[in-house]
Amino acid sequence: MCIRDSRETKQKIPLKYQVKVRYFPVNGIDSQLVKQELPKKKDRPTFVIMMAGRLHRLKGFSLGLRAFSDFVQTHPQSKLIVVGKGPERARLEKLAYDLGIRSKVEFLPWLRREELLVKMKEIDVFLFPSFRDGGGAVVIEAMACGCPVIGLNVGGPGFHIEKDWGVKIEVGPPPVIVKETSEALEKLFEDNFYREKLGQAARQRVVEIYTWEKLGLKMEDLYRECLNQGKRLERQREDVVNHD
Repeated sequence: MCIRDSRETKQKIPLKYQVKVRYFPVNGIDSQLVKQELPKKKDRPTFVIMMAGRLHRLKGFSLGLRAFSDFVQTHPQSKLIVVGKGPERARLEKLAYDLGIRSKVEFLPWLRREELLVKMKEIDVFLFPSFRDGGGAVVIEAMACGCPVIGLNVGGPGFHIEKDWGVKIEVGPPPVIVKETSEALEKLFEDNFYREKLGQAARQRVVEIYTWEKLGLKMEDLYRECLNQGKRLERQREDVVNHD
């Protein structure tokens, strides 16, 4: 048996062995965090979107900025928070200037996990347009904070996000990704009920699947499955020997 966390990884395994693949998240969260009550989001004029992670080209932050640039043209009361550090920081800030949205984008340095979770509880949507991410821990953290997540349908985020608690954007040409991401932001902005429904479902998904306790039980089941398969193979070998 091979345990993996994304469809892309499974495809690298020879076809005859793929039946033995079991999906298992590489990210989890402390159950105490999802037991805490979320603060009620007050009606406020600002619609807040967040991107967070290492500021690297493969994380797709530039696509997020471009999508926000399109979205904010008709919703100037919106704000984008970018959290993290990395080699793309200066280029992303310049892009925000070039797009004419620098005053609408707040760049924050890397935050301790506890600080990031506090911020996440105050936002409306989490945006994670990463092209290559085996896990995507921030996606789970945002879901735990009751945030709908918009992400690309690839890697760990594509594994974590489903339509009942988020929005998956198919990987394609950058202009298409930007357009579909902007449209997803528009829908979440216009429909409060839809946005809240996704956020509640995202949090519930974390409770059911992603706490370390639940992941521990799932891993135990996988070990039992492996052991049972091993015992069956051993019995088969013994039967062959006895028959001979």
